[in-house]
Amino acid sequence: MSHSTTLRVTGMSCGHCEGRVVKALKAIPGVSEARASHSACTAEAIHDGSVPRSDLQKAIETAGYEVEGDTEPNIRPSAPSSDAADVANPTESNQEAGDELVTLKLSVGGMTCAACVRSIEGTLQALPGVHEAAVDLVLERAQVRFWPGQTDAHRLMTAVTELGYSVRPAAASWTQRLADRDEPTAPLTPILFSLGVGLLTMLLGMPLMADMGPGHQHGSAMTAMARVDALFQSAMPWLYALDHDLLRWVLLLLCTAVVLGPARTFFVRARAALRHGAGDMNVLVALGTGSAWLASAAATVVPQTLERLQIPAQTWFDAVPWVPGLVLLGRYLEGRARRRTHASLQALVSLQPRTATRLEGDTPREVAVEELLPGDRVLVAAGTRIPCDGRVEAGQSGVDESMLTGEAVPVLRQPGQRVVGGTLALDGALTLRATQVGEDSTLAHIVGQIEAAQAAKPQLQRLADRWAARFVPIVLAIALLTALVWLLVGPEPALGRALVAALSVIIVACPCAMGLAVPTAVMVAIGRAARAGLLVRSGAALEGGQKVDTVVFDKTGTITTGHPSVVAARWVDTSIPESTGWAMTAAVERASSHPLAQAIVAWQQLQTSSGGSTVEAVARGAQVAAGQGVRAHVAGASVAVGAVEWLATQGDLASLAEQRRGEPVATSLVGVVVDKKLCGLVWLRDEVRPEAAELVRELHKLGAQVHLLSGDRQEAVQAAAAAIGADGWTAAASPADKTRLVEQLRGRGQRVALVGDGINDAPALAAADLSIAMGGGTEVAVGQADVTLLGSDLRAILALLDLGKHTRRILLQNLGWAFGYNLLGIPLAAGVLYPWTGDMPSPVLASAAMALSSVSVVSNSLRLQRWRPPT
Repeated sequence: MSHSTTLRVTGMSCGHCEGRVVKALKAIPGVSEARASHSACTAEAIHDGSVPRSDLQKAIETAGYEVEGDTEPNIRPSAPSSDAADVANPTESNQEAGDELVTLKLSVGGMTCAACVRSIEGTLQALPGVHEAAVDLVLERAQVRFWPGQTDAHRLMTAVTELGYSVRPAAASWTQRLADRDEPTAPLTPILFSLGVGLLTMLLGMPLMADMGPGHQHGSAMTAMARVDALFQSAMPWLYALDHDLLRWVLLLLCTAVVLGPARTFFVRARAALRHGAGDMNVLVALGTGSAWLASAAATVVPQTLERLQIPAQTWFDAVPWVPGLVLLGRYLEGRARRRTHASLQALVSLQPRTATRLEGDTPREVAVEELLPGDRVLVAAGTRIPCDGRVEAGQSGVDESMLTGEAVPVLRQPGQRVVGGTLALDGALTLRATQVGEDSTLAHIVGQIEAAQAAKPQLQRLADRWAARFVPIVLAIALLTALVWLLVGPEPALGRALVAALSVIIVACPCAMGLAVPTAVMVAIGRAARAGLLVRSGAALEGGQKVDTVVFDKTGTITTGHPSVVAARWVDTSIPESTGWAMTAAVERASSHPLAQAIVAWQQLQTSSGGSTVEAVARGAQVAAGQGVRAHVAGASVAVGAVEWLATQGDLASLAEQRRGEPVATSLVGVVVDKKLCGLVWLRDEVRPEAAELVRELHKLGAQVHLLSGDRQEAVQAAAAAIGADGWTAAASPADKTRLVEQLRGRGQRVALVGDGINDAPALAAADLSIAMGGGTEVAVGQADVTLLGSDLRAILALLDLGKHTRRILLQNLGWAFGYNLLGIPLAAGVLYPWTGDMPSPVLASAAMALSSVSVVSNSLRLQRWRPPT
C-alpha cells in the first residue's frame, strides 16, 4: 500500500526549482514518485510507508529549500503558471463565487529577512479571496493566486504597501524583469551617522553613570562598571567637569536625530507589522530603540516626575544609535551581495540584441526583439548577434557559440541547422525562421536557471532566519512575564522595578550581534581571500567550501589554457621549400579571424624569428569559407588552408591517410593545399595547465573526487581527463547537461564545487554548492561564480577550501556568541540573580552587554585576518 506525504516548501520560484525538489525526494529509498508545485508551495512524496517525514524534510533542505509546518495530506498541486504575464490563465474554479483563480506576480522591495517573507505571506493569505501566496526573498518576487470576484490586484498591492514594502506588478518581459531589480545603491550616510552618534554617546554618557540615584544601586555589576568609569575620569577630567544636565540635553538631541532619521524606517515597518498582527525584526529593533529613547528622554525632561513615581531617572542613550546602526550595516552588506548577483544576470541579458531585422515579404524592417513571434523570418548580418532561437533557411556563417559550448572554435551553420539567440554570426549573413522567442528562448531559460539556483539559501543563514522568525514573540513574551513577576513578588517600588526589568530584557535582546554574525565574518574573509588571489562574492562559498567532496572542472579555459597552439606541423611537398610554404600558409590565414588560423600565424612568426628566415608572402583575393577555411592567391599559386573535409573539395587529398599516421592524440587538424595538391598538415591543441595534475592529486588527498566536463568532442575530453588523473569525464555537454550533472551529483548527497569560465557554465555554476570562475573567463561566468581566481594558478582552489574551513568555524562561533548572549543575557537582564546577589536589572548594563555582544562578534571575525594560505 502506498502512502502520501505533503510538505509546505518555500523558496521554489519556477519549474527548475520543482525539478530539484522532485529529484531530491526521488533519491530517498522507498519513494516511488514525487511532485512539486512552486505556485502552491508544496511537495508531495509517494512512498511505501517506511519513509519518515524528517527524511523528506532533510532532502528538501539539502536541495536548498525550506520546509515549514504541517500541511494537509492530500493537497492537489497546482499547475505552474507562465512567467510571460503578470496575470496567468485561470487554473482552478471557485464553486461558490462562480469565477476562476488567477495568478498575480509582484515585484517586492525592502525585504531583509525570513520574517519579512512570513509577514507578507501571512498578510496576503489573510485577505478574503486569496487562495495562496508565496514570496521569494532572493528574487524579490511574490506570487498570489486569488478569486477576482472577492478581491483585486490593487487591494493586494495596497496590503503589501501598508506593511512598509514597495510593490509593483512584475514585468512581463524577462529582460524588463531584471531591469526592475536594478535598484540604486543604499546610502552609507545614515549608517555612518548612527554609528558616529553611538561612539559620541558612549563617550559623553560616561559622566552620567554616577547619576544612578539613591536606592537604585546594582550590586557587584555596577561596582565593576564604576572601576571603568574611574579610568575614564582620570584620562578625561574635562569631560566630567561639564554640567550633567547639559550633557543629557546634548545626548537627547543627538539620539532624537537618529530616531527621526536612520531609525525611522524601523518604526514605520514595525507599526505596519503590528497593525497586521505580525512580528518581525523591525518590531524588536523599534521596541529596543524606542524604549531606550523614551525612558532617557523622560529622565532628561521630567526627572522629578519619575522620582515621585519611584522610577529611576536614568538615561540609556547609548542603546539608541547602536541598535539601528549595526542592523543597518548588516543589511547594507547583504544588499551589496545582491547587487553583484544582479549585475551578473544583466551581463548575460546584454547578449540579447535589442532589435532585430524582420523580413516582411522581401522587405527588411527593424523591430524591437520583443515584437518577434514564432514563425517570423529574420535577417542576421555578419558580425551581429542572433536575436532569437531559430532554424537557418538561407546563407551560411561561422557562429561563435562559446556561450553554450565554452569552445572558442566557431561552428558552421547552414540551411536546416538550428541557431540560438545571443550567439554571434561571425563571417556570413543568415536568414532564419524564428522558433523560440522571449521567455521560451534558450538565453531566457539560462537566466531562469541562474535565478532559481540563487534562491537556495546557505544552511547557516536558513538557521538564523528560522530563529529570527520566532525570536520577536519570544522576547516580547519574556519581557511581559518579567514585568509581571516583578510586579507580583518584587520589592518596592514594584512598578519602577518592573518597568526597568522589562526594558532591560528588550534592550539586551536587540539583534545587533545576530545581524552582524554572518556579514562581518564574510567581510573579513573576503578581504583576506583577495590578498590570496581569490575574489569571493558570497558567504555561501566560504561557508560551504570546507564540505566539498566532489570538484567538477570545465575543460576549455579552465583545465586547459583556452588558447590553441601548434603542436606539430608537416610539410609534405618537396617541390616548395618548407619556409616558403609556411610563409604562404600564414599569409592566407591572416585573412581569417578563426582561433586556429590565428594560432598558425603566431606559430609561423615564431618559426621565422627563431630560424632567421626572411621569407615573406602576400595573399590576394582571399575568400573566407565560414567555419571551414580560407582560399587566396599567393605568388601566383592558389592556396587553400582549412579543415580537411572542406579541402577535399579544393584539391587531391589521396595521400592524407598516409600523412596522418602517428599524428598527435586529441588535436585539431588543419591542411594546406597548393594548386589542388596536399602540401602541409598542422596539428593544434589547447594545452592542459601545468599545475592541473598536481591540483587533482591534492584534491584526492583531501578525499574529493574530480570530474571533467566539457562541450568539446570525446577524444579531446578523454585525453585531458587522463592527463590530470580525473575520476570521470563527460563530453559534448550542453549548459542543461552540465546543470543536470551537478544536480545528479548533489542528489546523491555529494557537495559539489564547479570550476568554469564561460557563459555556458553559468547555470551549472549557480546550481553547484560552490562555484569558481577563472579570472580570464567571461564576464557572466565571473559575475555568477561565488569565487573568481584572480591569478591563473588553479592551486588557489586549495587555499579557498582551507579558508572555507576556517570561515565556517568562525561563523559557527559568531552565531554561538550571538545566541549565547541572548540565552545568558535575557535571564540576567530579567533579574534572575537578584535573590542571591542583590543585583537589580539595569538597562545600562543591558545596553553595555548588547554592545559587547556585537564587539565580540566583530573581534572574533577579525581573527580571520591571521589566516595564511597553505603552502
